[in-house]
Amino acid sequence: MASPLVCAQLSAVCTQLRIDAAIVSYRATPLVVSELLRRFGTARAAALRYKVGASVLPWLEPFLETITCEETSGVVTQKALCAVLLLLRAELLTLDHVTQARAITEVVRAATTCRFEVTDPAADEVVLQCILDLLHGCVACSSGKLLSDQAVHDVFYSCFRISAQASLSELLRHSAEAVLEQIVRILFARLHALPLANAAISSDVA
Repeated sequence: MASPLVCAQLSAVCTQLRIDAAIVSYRATPLVVSELLRRFGTARAAALRYKVGASVLPWLEPFLETITCEETSGVVTQKALCAVLLLLRAELLTLDHVTQARAITEVVRAATTCRFEVTDPAADEVVLQCILDLLHGCVACSSGKLLSDQAVHDVFYSCFRISAQASLSELLRHSAEAVLEQIVRILFARLHALPLANAAISSDVA
């Protein structure tokens, strides 16, 4: 069942949101925090009554909203990124027979437009590494086969941008390069499944 895993991740992000909200210097306004917590509460209810075949967006969207909210701390963003990656690795998006393509595309959009409160370079790089991991997960999971060319381009560009930032540590830049290499291998391994590729091969043989 998907609900226990989803609910566990929802609780993890909510807990971190509440911890950060108790910190005086925390940037996010009470209104932002309360709205995110409300959305997570609604998502938990959706996850508990989820039926295989239905859209996963009702319980997925609050994670993505947290990832793209620039008022959340790096720790909260990291929790949300890791939660979505865990759900992708569990192949939960494949349970969606209605909006699976849209769901994986929305995950890519959130990861490539990730926003969070900047603190110190070391902590920020942890979040960037989580972004890299999620981008790789988007392509590597079964739902990744449904990504459009534009979405794959966005994944490539985001990884390349991290690898090219001289201000980042050499370790993180090398990690971004490694992710790019892994994504290329995954895509080339899927070439045989592409209709256009198969048509071109048949044409050459003829």
